[in-house]
Amino acid sequence: MRHRLPLLAFALALASTLPAVGEEKSFEASVFVEPGGSYSDHNGLDIDTGLGAGFGWRFAPHWTAEARFTQNDAESADVESYQLGLRYAFGDTDALWRPFVAGGLHLGEVELRREVVCVAGPCPDLEQSFDETGLFVGGGVDWQLNGWFALRFEGRLLIYDSELYDDIEEDPDLLVGAVFRF
Repeated sequence: MRHRLPLLAFALALASTLPAVGEEKSFEASVFVEPGGSYSDHNGLDIDTGLGAGFGWRFAPHWTAEARFTQNDAESADVESYQLGLRYAFGDTDALWRPFVAGGLHLGEVELRREVVCVAGPCPDLEQSFDETGLFVGGGVDWQLNGWFALRFEGRLLIYDSELYDDIEEDPDLLVGAVFRF
């Protein structure tokens, strides 16, 4: 009996975090678009659109843990981004507009393609692959259309150590998406 008591206490604590029947939804899946672009004298304006998906677990009325994946396939680079973080939502769970803040870990994998014209000296690689590791902070708002569906508008600032520039970089991300709760 003595060895079962800690296990029973742990199981009761875990069960107390689960929602009762009829309570709010605990899980969410999201899909989103990340509009963006860049400009260079060589290529001009290059409009990029990233696509992504995420999965979240609301473990308290205001707190959600989430994992997210984004992929951008631009003319000059392919970028895959992985994020793991926490989101704190303000207001009531049934409010029409629910603002939130988020933060967490960021990992990006970048494959850069270049057109190189080299006259003398060592020429840079035509393709380079590198990783970006760092953090993200941001916020946004969910427009909750009903109990299981919302539109999300979000901005994030990625702060990471860039292998390409050997420096700390800060990049903004703007996201628009749909959230499905179950």
